[in-house]
Amino acid sequence: MAINQADIDNWFRYHAPNPDQLIAYNAIRDAAKVYAEVVNQYVPDGADKTAAMRTIRNSVMQANLAVACYVGAPRETVPVPGVETGLFNN
Repeated sequence: MAINQADIDNWFRYHAPNPDQLIAYNAIRDAAKVYAEVVNQYVPDGADKTAAMRTIRNSVMQANLAVACYVGAPRETVPVPGVETGLFNN
């Protein structure tokens, strides 16, 4: 993938969230928290658990980046058990 100046400008500027994005950010964090709680409960303490938690945190950041930087992409709502947010309560 070629990276152009427009990409760099988009990635490194502040993106003020709109109301839909705030809902998406909360839904992403809520879903990741549920998953992190499952990992914390069932995975033995150690380096692999630490790596798993770091990966969950990184996935939240990457997902939020996509929400912030790629406005206008179609979004589907899907039910996620244990997650109560406006985005998923359709």
